[in-house]
Amino acid sequence: MADFDDYRTDSTYEINYTKDIAPGIIRFALALQGIAMPKGEDGQPFRYLELGFGFGTSVNTHAAAFGGEYWGVDFMAEHVAFANRLAAVSGADTHFLRKSFEETDAMAQAGELPQFDVIAFHGIYSWVNAANRRHLVNIVDKCLKPGGVVYNSYNAQPGWSNFMPVRELMRLNGERLGDDRPIEDRVKETLVYTEALADAGAAFFKINPAAGMRLKGLAKMPLHYLAQEYFNRTWRPFYFAEVVETFNAIGCPSDDVAIKGLYTAFTKRLRDEMGIKFQCVTYDNAADYEGVVNIMNPVTTDGANAFDLVPWGTSVIAGTAVNATALNMVYDGEYAMNVNYTQTQLEAAIKDGKFAFHRVGKDVCVLADINSLVTETVDKNKDFKMNQVVRVVDQDANGIAVLFNSKYLGKNPNTPDRRVELWNDITKLRDEMQKLEAIQNFSPDDVEVLPGVDKDSVVVNAPIEPVVAMAKLYATIKIL
Repeated sequence: MADFDDYRTDSTYEINYTKDIAPGIIRFALALQGIAMPKGEDGQPFRYLELGFGFGTSVNTHAAAFGGEYWGVDFMAEHVAFANRLAAVSGADTHFLRKSFEETDAMAQAGELPQFDVIAFHGIYSWVNAANRRHLVNIVDKCLKPGGVVYNSYNAQPGWSNFMPVRELMRLNGERLGDDRPIEDRVKETLVYTEALADAGAAFFKINPAAGMRLKGLAKMPLHYLAQEYFNRTWRPFYFAEVVETFNAIGCPSDDVAIKGLYTAFTKRLRDEMGIKFQCVTYDNAADYEGVVNIMNPVTTDGANAFDLVPWGTSVIAGTAVNATALNMVYDGEYAMNVNYTQTQLEAAIKDGKFAFHRVGKDVCVLADINSLVTETVDKNKDFKMNQVVRVVDQDANGIAVLFNSKYLGKNPNTPDRRVELWNDITKLRDEMQKLEAIQNFSPDDVEVLPGVDKDSVVVNAPIEPVVAMAKLYATIKIL
């Protein structure tokens, strides 16, 4: 199979238009949640980035129709050439890069890309390997403006569960037919082969009649589309919780006590029992837990719900960089809220673990970037009340987990040499965090990678010192 990082390159994608990633559609979806569409500020244009843009029909259409500065990344030469031809006709402000996601990630880390108001990747996340998914997240983390929007479409579970065996059968049969034959011919033969199994009464299709109906629908689709969608070696549908882990936050759009309790329990289970680190944003929910953010202010806009600040809060928790804070961030959403609180009430809100907004001149701003944790213990001191600290330790834990799962799990023997290699990789992650000023006083000597009790286990001991933003000023003025 002709591929690049496990992605099929012996067939281009079909020429089509995706309306769901249009700025107007995104603006409408945000407006329904009371969130303002990000826009260019301080003399900068509205900037939009599409990762994996295919033939570029969508990004070119949006650039011509909505205005602003539009960027696109794709590693297939045919795609980029076609996109540039379209751009030459429209005259829109476009910048197309023929780069892999790894190369784009490197550009982002080097500061060679601008900050974007919107980053979209449609039909990409489920079709690339784990390393490239990490590159996508890194690009978002480095290049998305605070308050910016990410659009990510992916194949989801459990919706794909009954068709996954058919998809895998088709992919394997396509490989069996050999790389020396055109992919379009292999797609045709595979469809005939798979439909013959269904028509012959294969037990799977009897048990799953919906899979048979879906299979018949594939015959009406373009061969280029089927080659990319169904014959790619790397493909995986995701549960929502898995994507949440990657993008750091979920929101609970409800004021129902039982529902808020379910969201809180779900967050605790995934964080504490499964090691999936993210935060859950809720309204009026004193969870006393670092993984739950408790918004205090009710929305007062007519016809809105009291909890309608949750989407805005979720975007902030998910989008704030590991070396940044939401402290004093200006609220730019569409809803009005109650900010009529005294200084004493605001001080009590901080003490009670409430994510509160207050008025600063003409603006409404975040009072403190904190979560709902109130009770201090030996294991969780007052630092864990700060979301910036939680972001640092969560990213560190997730980074080490992704590193181990993608590079070491089942792939390397548990020997001293391989543990040294793991130690080197972990120290590189920490070095990068220190360069970002997310942590400080890091020394490679702080990291230990040891054999565990079981022959297949590894133990990592790695203390960390997060850096947080300045928040308090104590000044002594001496009169001379």
